[in-house]
Amino acid sequence: MIKFMKVFIISTLLLPLSLIGAIHSGTISKIHGQVEILTLGSTGQQVKYNGNYYSLIKAKLGDKVKAGQLVRTGIRSLAKIIFDNGDQFIISPGSEYMLTLPKSKNITSSLINLTRGKLRAIISKHGPRNKMKVKTRNAAMGVRGTDFYINAKGFDRSEVSVIRGKVTLKVDTKTPKKVINIDTLTNKKVVEKKVAKEIILETGYSANLVSSVNLVNILQKDKTKIKAIAKKEIKEVIIEVKRTSKQKLVSIQKASKIEPTKLERESEIVQPKVTAAVAKKVARLEKKAIAVALKDIETYTPNLYKKIIARTVKSTDQLNTEVVAAAHKEAPKAIKPDIDDLDNEELSEDVYQEYFNQH
Repeated sequence: MIKFMKVFIISTLLLPLSLIGAIHSGTISKIHGQVEILTLGSTGQQVKYNGNYYSLIKAKLGDKVKAGQLVRTGIRSLAKIIFDNGDQFIISPGSEYMLTLPKSKNITSSLINLTRGKLRAIISKHGPRNKMKVKTRNAAMGVRGTDFYINAKGFDRSEVSVIRGKVTLKVDTKTPKKVINIDTLTNKKVVEKKVAKEIILETGYSANLVSSVNLVNILQKDKTKIKAIAKKEIKEVIIEVKRTSKQKLVSIQKASKIEPTKLERESEIVQPKVTAAVAKKVARLEKKAIAVALKDIETYTPNLYKKIIARTVKSTDQLNTEVVAAAHKEAPKAIKPDIDDLDNEELSEDVYQEYFNQH
């Protein structure tokens, strides 16, 4: 049996690149508003992005998103992508990301480049993205599973929250860095005397990564080289680690789910007609994603798993909301919330019902 498992693992890790590409292709299972897919070097409508020309299509339900393509969402727009194994990406409004293939033939080593905006990912610990890396403009992260949220706020700030599992934060070893542990309840700060090469962020914790950058010099230079210049100009990276607050979890829920207005619900743009084949495929992927998420919930939070399976789980939206709602009940209320979470300061029962109550 052990010998068989070794052969299986080796064979899956050395697959042809074409098959690895298929494994890392997802399907849009939910779409709201304006979502675009950009493909490098293709024909059709061309747009210039980062010095290269891409073809652009308006995404629709059931569309495939392949590795190497750029996905971007407009204002009040959202897309959910589900992979064949059940992994999910939820791309929030005003975001853009690209998933790239590994340079080697290692099936589990993929990379997400989140250039701006917010992304929530629910990743199987045993799937083809269990060693996925995520990059923003000022941070690199290694994902150990399984439910996490990232907010890329430009070339000098990033934020990550671990809802379930672990995320490893990595900073260039040549870059000076400071780790500050913050008490969410009191805002008391303690600077770590010795900083490890990797900072492991556990379930229920968030981190802000702020790069000290000479912005004046960057803006005076060629904008096409701003990314490379920004890296050279980084003086220090400050990593603030603290328990995820109730206010932060409301922000995560807001970014993960948009409730259409009455006008939008009646619009064909929001709810376009789909073929029976597309509807069947989306339903199959939803079912797979629910099964994958439930398996990980059972592993990490067995008590929550028992509560969830006592009811009928109708959608990934329902399941993902229940996970955040459970975390919200246990989380502390920050005495000094992040600036992005200030709108969530009044955490009344009405607010809880609005964002976490299942309809």
